[in-house]
Amino acid sequence: MSETGDANSPTISRRSRKDAVGRRFWKTLPGIITGIAGLISAIAALIGGLIAAGYITGSHPRTTLSASSHVTGNGLSRGGKGLSLSGGDRSGGGSSTGGGSSTGGGSSTGGGSGTGGSSTGGSSSGGGSGTVGGGSGSNGGSGSGSGSGCTVFALSAASTLQGTYLFDFDSGTETQSGADVWWDQHTDTVRSLDPWSGATIVNLGVVDYGSISCAALQSEPYASTPIDGNNDSTNQLVSGDVFAIRTDQGNYAKAQVISYGYDLELRFETYRAS
Repeated sequence: MSETGDANSPTISRRSRKDAVGRRFWKTLPGIITGIAGLISAIAALIGGLIAAGYITGSHPRTTLSASSHVTGNGLSRGGKGLSLSGGDRSGGGSSTGGGSSTGGGSSTGGGSGTGGSSTGGSSSGGGSGTVGGGSGSNGGSGSGSGSGCTVFALSAASTLQGTYLFDFDSGTETQSGADVWWDQHTDTVRSLDPWSGATIVNLGVVDYGSISCAALQSEPYASTPIDGNNDSTNQLVSGDVFAIRTDQGNYAKAQVISYGYDLELRFETYRAS
């Protein structure tokens, strides 16, 4: 009798079952995923080895810029063209120290609207024609004296103070800087004329506007209390009402309401006391 045994021997049967189970595993979903993961790992390892050995390189090699290209080159360099900091030459062009909107030109201190343009020197204490020396409009005074030691340097026969706006009696204009009063619209009916930026005011009532002198203005009891301008029977800023202002620059003004509404129509004179 042969010692290898026949097909029904226990040894052969166990081995066959083990092989059959192994073959069935690679046909299942977990077996397929395991095989794919192993394949991907092998490919990644191969590519990594080729890169390390120098067989694979990047398609866009780095470009090293020299120090000089950042100073004198084009593109985004400091001293070149395009979006450069100084534009063209380092001292003369673009937005550099010497040109364009530089210290010496354009809207600089010395030119255009700088200190020498529409400056304080154009509106001298002697008056001139126009609002504080400007133009020949309705705000121009003749610089004549009024009262002891007083000079009229701003006046208007008709000016508009719009609702919610600020007004400067030193320059005779609506402005955001150096204003003296604010025509405040709290609601559609609640309104007040508020002193602004250190200026003080006082309501004189319906009086003779022409008889109020500079000397009289200097003796009025100015305060920071707003004047009632409500659109009802409590309104003090009626047509013909006169109020006085001590401006934020220490000058004195008188103003009269020509017509009342959301916008106030005024006439005024501003004096500089010597």
